[in-house]
Amino acid sequence: MRRVNLTEIGVDQDNYFIHLARYMFCARQLSASDQVLEIGCGTGYGARLLADHAAKVYATDRAPELVEAWGKLVKSNLHFFQGALPNIKFDCVVSFEVVEHIVEDQLAGYFSEIKNALKPTGAAYFSTPRALAWEDRSENRRREHVKEYSPEEFRTLLRQHFSRVFLFAQNDSIISTQNLAMAWNLVAIAVP
Repeated sequence: MRRVNLTEIGVDQDNYFIHLARYMFCARQLSASDQVLEIGCGTGYGARLLADHAAKVYATDRAPELVEAWGKLVKSNLHFFQGALPNIKFDCVVSFEVVEHIVEDQLAGYFSEIKNALKPTGAAYFSTPRALAWEDRSENRRREHVKEYSPEEFRTLLRQHFSRVFLFAQNDSIISTQNLAMAWNLVAIAVP
């Protein structure tokens, strides 16, 4: 899946709705008092949606070219930033379509950062495309994804860092417990 750019939705509308479904899946489980952190927020449209359902949302991405896009998504309880995470414990951490971009020797630090940001009663939401054979991957996936995960690899990876992992399949905008081996994307809820 490519990064969603709101100015190009008409060009690639299906991509937008598939991404949006993950944010709605998470948003429906938030409380109005929740503080949320999104790591890898891209252009920020998902963080803006989450801000409609939470007390505060902090969103970050390492790509410097995204700062301009964030300025168009103003909401009093939404804070975009680059750099170190705020010294706050969060009820929810969201990191969609990020893990496949991280090199193996940096995965432990990524998950440690998320666990350290979570309250003991918090939950982390992840997603990643289900691994395809190299020849079946798009040029973008071949270029951008360091590692793609099968359902069992993704579950195993998350279980190394979290006590409980709930894994779901996503096809189109449907997220359910359907056949994981046939999922386009994998969505997980993980708790410390």
